[in-house]
Amino acid sequence: MVSEKDDNNIFRKLKNQGKLVQSREPWYKRFSMRKSTLRGAMVEKNEAKRKGPAPQPSKRRHAITLAAATVILAVVLYCNATSLIRRSAPTYDPTIELNQRLDALFTAFNTHDVVTTEKIQSDLRKMVIRGAIDDETLNYINSLIESAKYGDWILASDRLYQFILN
Repeated sequence: MVSEKDDNNIFRKLKNQGKLVQSREPWYKRFSMRKSTLRGAMVEKNEAKRKGPAPQPSKRRHAITLAAATVILAVVLYCNATSLIRRSAPTYDPTIELNQRLDALFTAFNTHDVVTTEKIQSDLRKMVIRGAIDDETLNYINSLIESAKYGDWILASDRLYQFILN
């Protein structure tokens, strides 16, 4: 029979040779497909553990990134489109009558007065018939009046102010 000291040495020798592996994992994990080898449940001691796949961004982060990119693209397109669509104000010959009408129109825009705006619009049409202003100027002022009627009073007022200054 082998003494206890020799028994420990044999156990140590077998362990050092890699023929005996003691694992502290449950018995059901020893037989999993991932760790199974040709030798069955015996796994070499020096086997390198595989790394898992690289971490992927979460679906939430992907959705937030996509939404942010969409918003930025929409803002850029909107700014470019409005600068292309917005036409420059035509030049006009300032007369006393036209300046009075434009001043009254500016006041009507700032007070959101639809009745006065329509009255000035009809006066401007009469001025075109008399030849006091040209069609291009009337079309530009009419576009400002229409945008004001749809609720863009401040924008129309600002553009009319720029038109008067130029």
